[in-house]
Amino acid sequence: MSASASPSFRGRKLPPSIVEAIQRMEMPLSPDSYANLYYKSLPEMSEIRRNQPTGATYSNSPLVQDVVGTIALVRGDGYAENTTEDYLSRCATGLILLGLGASDEAHDLVSPLSWPNELPFAYGPPVAVPEHVLCLASYVHALVHRREGPHPSEFGMKGFANADYWAGSALRSPDGAEALPLEEIRASIVTLATQHASYSQDKDVQDWVQQSVSGVDLQFPVWDPRVLNELCSDLYNASTNTSTNSNTIGSNSTKLQEFAEQAVLTEMRILLKHTLLAIGYEDCSA
Repeated sequence: MSASASPSFRGRKLPPSIVEAIQRMEMPLSPDSYANLYYKSLPEMSEIRRNQPTGATYSNSPLVQDVVGTIALVRGDGYAENTTEDYLSRCATGLILLGLGASDEAHDLVSPLSWPNELPFAYGPPVAVPEHVLCLASYVHALVHRREGPHPSEFGMKGFANADYWAGSALRSPDGAEALPLEEIRASIVTLATQHASYSQDKDVQDWVQQSVSGVDLQFPVWDPRVLNELCSDLYNASTNTSTNSNTIGSNSTKLQEFAEQAVLTEMRILLKHTLLAIGYEDCSA
């Protein structure tokens, strides 16, 4: 979503605080940008954020401090709680918060929409949602665990592996996945690689796009978020010299690193635009 889009809901604009938050969204991929999740509830996270240094993950932002209020701002006055639009608003809020660095809060919101069991940190009990909401929530869930990266995650996995699990869940239902903007994500990442002069001239970027996105023999020909999970993992391993794979990315692939940061942000913004449109907002052009 562009900074100048001024998206509206049935003739009304999104609150300025939401528009500003969307403009601030980022997805850095430096080794120190990955962090453990706390796996704490929203009230517990509010206290944790309050005690963090000023500027840390926008912890002083009211949107992070009052997540339930942020959901209501995104949802608008036209829909009740526990409706499809409310669940979509939770996904949209999760994406915004994730882009502000509040991974736990995003995780709390999408967990009950995508996982069938009770969780002590989740925002409410598990909910039976329509397939398209389930797939969207699973996709956002994958992005949350991608932010864990190399750190320990649930069920004995690392964050990258857990991200792969949830990416697979997002694609598991053909009907639900059909509602995701997979082709738009794929096309936008290809466009980023081919039209950005810095990336179009870089061999590492072009090799990755050909092998992972543009190739004709891909297992999932439309778009599979696991290819970006793998790229993030490879870049992390290369930058920290932790890879045992001789075919991994070189440690000096700075353009590929820059491209990856732009690609993951593009992916997130398209998902957010798609979600806001599904809620009923207009003028949500990327």
